[in-house]
Amino acid sequence: MSKRVEVCVFSVEDAIMAAEAGADRLEVCVHYDLGGVSMPEEDLKTLAIRLRQMDFVNASGKLKAAVMCRPRGGDFCYSEDEFSVLSSYASTVAQLGFEALVCGLLILENEQWVLDEAGISSLVAICKENQMEFVFHRAFDELKEPFAALESLSLLGVNRVLSGWGQRDWPMFLRLIEQAKKLDMVFLPGGGIRRHNVSDYWSAGVDFVHSAAGSIIANRFALDVQELNSILSSRK
Repeated sequence: MSKRVEVCVFSVEDAIMAAEAGADRLEVCVHYDLGGVSMPEEDLKTLAIRLRQMDFVNASGKLKAAVMCRPRGGDFCYSEDEFSVLSSYASTVAQLGFEALVCGLLILENEQWVLDEAGISSLVAICKENQMEFVFHRAFDELKEPFAALESLSLLGVNRVLSGWGQRDWPMFLRLIEQAKKLDMVFLPGGGIRRHNVSDYWSAGVDFVHSAAGSIIANRFALDVQELNSILSSRK
């Protein structure tokens, strides 16, 4: 089983450094302090050019990066205007040749967060039209019924979910991995994965992990290449 590491980066320069270090895939966003939001389109275009110059592409020629599609911090319930922004940004990501879009959409029902199935379906359609993967991000961790949510996401055409359940409840995390496998989905663990604990995730049977591999430096989050190299070395 080959092991892969997706590196969450918050700037164009950190993205380039992570790719040069040997990351298998990037998740691209900005504003660590907000939990990650959409990178400005001009920066995203610059990144696409530089990654293509590096030949950081998959077998289909797509750029090996998943792009965060989130217009603001806070919750994951979006107005009609915000959803229009999401849709437009998703189309830009596709036009630039990235292999995946990362997004999460929820609505409030009876004072509980549930999946925004209509919104998810619309964005999944954009992705499918452009041979791009849709990744449901850590909005998943806000859901009270994660097993039912996995089934619903599978029916909506989502085949990868990013989650921090491994940091919250390890037995539950292991059960979610197994449920995802039964649904032919990828349950991508993230949130606090570093060199000191990445081996726990490999031992749990996952073959793909997500890590920011960085720290706060001079009041901004920056990639720690030494930390990243240690995580990448754990793939062996």
